[in-house]
Amino acid sequence: MRNRMTGVVTCGDINGIGPEIAVKAIDRMLGAKDLNYVLVIPGNVFSEISQKTGIDLSKETRVKIHDIGDFKIEPGDPTGESGIAAFKALEAAFGLVEKNDRSFLVTAPISKYAFKLAGVNFPGHTELLAKWAGADEFVMMFLSEQFKCALATIHVPLHEVSGLVTKDLLRTCLKTVTNSLKIDFSLHQPRIALLGLNPHAGENGVIGDEEINVIKPAIDEFKGTVEGPFPPDAFFARKQHLTFDIFVALYHDQGLIPFKLLTAGSGVNYTAGLNIIRTSPDHGTAYDIAWQNRADFTSMIEAIDWGHRVCSNRRLIYGR
Repeated sequence: MRNRMTGVVTCGDINGIGPEIAVKAIDRMLGAKDLNYVLVIPGNVFSEISQKTGIDLSKETRVKIHDIGDFKIEPGDPTGESGIAAFKALEAAFGLVEKNDRSFLVTAPISKYAFKLAGVNFPGHTELLAKWAGADEFVMMFLSEQFKCALATIHVPLHEVSGLVTKDLLRTCLKTVTNSLKIDFSLHQPRIALLGLNPHAGENGVIGDEEINVIKPAIDEFKGTVEGPFPPDAFFARKQHLTFDIFVALYHDQGLIPFKLLTAGSGVNYTAGLNIIRTSPDHGTAYDIAWQNRADFTSMIEAIDWGHRVCSNRRLIYGR
């Protein structure tokens, strides 16, 4: 395997669609990108999914299969064993990417419940990878050809959001997003939209005061780059998301409902602020169609493509 960039791809939850979309996406992208690949997956899962899909990546010279051992497959069910397998695959993949600055990580979907059953006390990929990378300032972003989204808070109950949205949090989020847009996406003068928290963005304090006391002061620190706060409903109704490089939502569903609705399954999850590059499809494990050889792998293809783009941009910046 000559000195190409390398996409390190995990299997995700072995009882979901992760193994299928990983194998199919790598197979499709072999003809589209001059990349090497490492697929991190249990040996027995690779054998079974190769038979199911009719795709044997072990015969490809640009693909290495990184076997993490055998794990019991129970299609359609999150189990402690599938959680352990997903964790071990991610751990091994992170180690490979951390040692190779010409590589990027693409993670297939995991189950937070399976992680819990396995005793993994992290709510998702983002928080776990940030811990391993030693990153205190990181942001969950979502990418598409049309527009991008970032989340100020991630996997937290809705009733906690107002207390978490502080000037310090927004300052860190906006700084991380700005730096990522410049370095990872070559947007040297980015335009960022920040959504409001309350209906009508508070309507001058009539419906909540977070916009006045927290959000506007944070925006003022990024004059010329960040605008807002925008009432979310009007922002998307007027298609203002298409006039900015990215919009920042204050909580999970505020950003992801419009993003997933408008990107139609082609969006990509990206973790900004890490010393490694990590992308993922923007959907879950789809247990209801697991191991049926009919999963849509469009988002996985896009995740590989975006990982390659970011890796290329960072190489230009850092001269790697």
